[in-house]
Amino acid sequence: LAVRFERGEGVPQDAAQSVEMYSQAAAKGHAAALYNLAQCYDQGEGVEKDKARALDLFQRASVAGHVPALLNLGLIYYHGEGAPQDRAKAVELFQRGADLGNRVPFFNLAFC
Repeated sequence: LAVRFERGEGVPQDAAQSVEMYSQAAAKGHAAALYNLAQCYDQGEGVEKDKARALDLFQRASVAGHVPALLNLGLIYYHGEGAPQDRAKAVELFQRGADLGNRVPFFNLAFC
């Protein structure tokens, strides 16, 4: 339902409502909610942009094995945007995503 509010699919678009719903699910450790909430903080959608909060949420989602979170976190460390640049950490995160069977991290690894 939070995604529907975020996108305005079948309900009026309401970024603040989606953030509230993502927050509730994230508090229960739901990996996709942690990731979606991280995206909100990273982009300033429904909340004030907060790169530090986004980093924390991406890290929590990645611990749960959420591949898109691993990729975003890897890109944060690769480019040093939102965290100190650490290309070795980026490679480790991309590799974890690849080890989980996702092909996208291989593309990122090719550039490291």
